[in-house]
Amino acid sequence: MKKRKIAFLAGILVIVFLIYIFLGGVVKEAFQKPVRIVPETSVWQDSEIKDFSLTNSSFVTWDDLLLSFYDLSGKEITDIGSNGYDTNIYFNENDIYFLDKQLNTVFIYDEHGELKDKIKFTGNVFNLKKIGNDYYIHKKESKAGNSVETISKLFKDGREELLYETLNYILDFDINGSKQLITEISTGSYGFKTTVKYISGKDVNEFELNNEVAMKSKFLDGRGIVVTDKKLYSFKGKNKEVLEILLLKDAYIGDKEIAILHNDTLDIYNSKLALKNKYDILINSSNVFQYDGGYFVYGPTDLAGYIGQNREFVHKFDTKVNSVKAKGKILGVLFKERVELYTFEQIIDNVENKEK
Repeated sequence: MKKRKIAFLAGILVIVFLIYIFLGGVVKEAFQKPVRIVPETSVWQDSEIKDFSLTNSSFVTWDDLLLSFYDLSGKEITDIGSNGYDTNIYFNENDIYFLDKQLNTVFIYDEHGELKDKIKFTGNVFNLKKIGNDYYIHKKESKAGNSVETISKLFKDGREELLYETLNYILDFDINGSKQLITEISTGSYGFKTTVKYISGKDVNEFELNNEVAMKSKFLDGRGIVVTDKKLYSFKGKNKEVLEILLLKDAYIGDKEIAILHNDTLDIYNSKLALKNKYDILINSSNVFQYDGGYFVYGPTDLAGYIGQNREFVHKFDTKVNSVKAKGKILGVLFKERVELYTFEQIIDNVENKEK
């Protein structure tokens, strides 16, 4: 009798919890109001800005020569110069990686431009990634008279652990524990093809995608997700799922789902490629990203945010947009020679939110 009572109470608690989750989502959606973006800060530079990043308390710009740090009011904090060539910049959350190929060193700066650490490396590093707490480098090298490309784990003391080597060109890679997802491209009399390697420990599963180019790849729910210029794939071991994509514009692989922007539509899939949501996009768009529980798309002069939600908005800019990023409560927009920061303002009276 006592066990039955405990089981009954446990069942009641589960039901109450599920109702709470469901009603929480319904109430949250019901109280969401349309928003608009409000300009807060604008910073101009004399040269074209190639890339930028938002951190918790600053934003950072890179113009191929100078790495500049600003607080969120637009006041310059500091800048760091490069040698003018052989320098790559990588942004990761609040850290900035300054890869100097001439010095064979990665300098790691915090959001205010303070040097946190530096790591020496050898060879020609083509790409650097931080996955979890570990650093990985993609290098182009020459071995026994052959040009090879490698992926290695880079330790803070400069040691390198070789994980993968190929004669082909590596397009992208992701690491998840003992699993590796690698896409590479090769050419021949057949034309060109992308090869996907799904590696789990000593098991290597290889998939050939003829006349396709892999654009993005990432592990999601233990499955290897690959987006090519024509299709969406989900790999696990020897198995694969595939969907055709019509007129791909961009893709975003998040921690829970996949967003495919194609034609004038934004499709949302789970890791097994089951369609979760589908939205019509009413602006000229070419890029998609996720922020604050919603999807944003933008094109040459238009931005649409929180697609499919009550707070959805559209904003038109007066000049060409190069990039849009968001963090915290700030939206950053990169134009050719300036960065503008915006905040979000709720439209309380529920008036027309599509700004002209």
